[in-house]
Amino acid sequence: MADRYRETLSRLLDLVWNEKELLAEIDRVQRLARPHLHRAQKSTDRAADEVRAYILARRARLAEELKRWPPSVPAKPVLPTYTVPLGKLHGVFATKWEEKQPDDPSRAGKAALELTLDGGVVAFKRLGVCAFEAKGNGVFGGGGGGEPPRVSLTVAGVRASDGQLLTFEISIDQAAFLEADAEPIAVTGSFRRGDAPAPTGFERGARTSVFGDVTFLRAGVKRGQKVEGELDFTIAEVHGGAAGE
Repeated sequence: MADRYRETLSRLLDLVWNEKELLAEIDRVQRLARPHLHRAQKSTDRAADEVRAYILARRARLAEELKRWPPSVPAKPVLPTYTVPLGKLHGVFATKWEEKQPDDPSRAGKAALELTLDGGVVAFKRLGVCAFEAKGNGVFGGGGGGEPPRVSLTVAGVRASDGQLLTFEISIDQAAFLEADAEPIAVTGSFRRGDAPAPTGFERGARTSVFGDVTFLRAGVKRGQKVEGELDFTIAEVHGGAAGE
């Protein structure tokens, strides 16, 4: 079976994988789609460039892998990724742009949020929100590998029942953020309990995440400028995948 796979892949690279035709098709689709994109979809061109880079590098990558034969096969298959809903977060917020994340985001800005988690309603004794430029290696944040700047929005609250810190973090393309026009922007991010480090996406076992929409009514990336809006998140536990269980 491994030899048949290798022969088939080699044949596809010779007869089907035509970089020139694939790149031309990307150009064609971009021209068709560009006039119809929402302003919040400005990152589409960057995503297309990433696909072009993938196409141009793929032949050399596969050729290298085909030299290392037979392949190493895992002892058991990777489980598919699936999510288990944990709760909902919904409400409004108002804060000001910061140059960096404050030491205690739960004391920044104001928020009126309703949170249901693990089947119950969460009451906060302190709740805050902050907005600042994302810093990172390009996996979750921004500023890595020449990527366009991104905005981090962090919601942090101290639960009244036990004093535990609950933190929600999302990253948004800065161009979409600055064109705040009361239109929802689809986002994903992370959720963590306590003072644990932010998840990287590579940990084993279940990971918690948030996904949903954020709507900005005001936005700015100069210190002190107002950042206001609404959010509607689903909180979920993610299982499976390469690092999951």
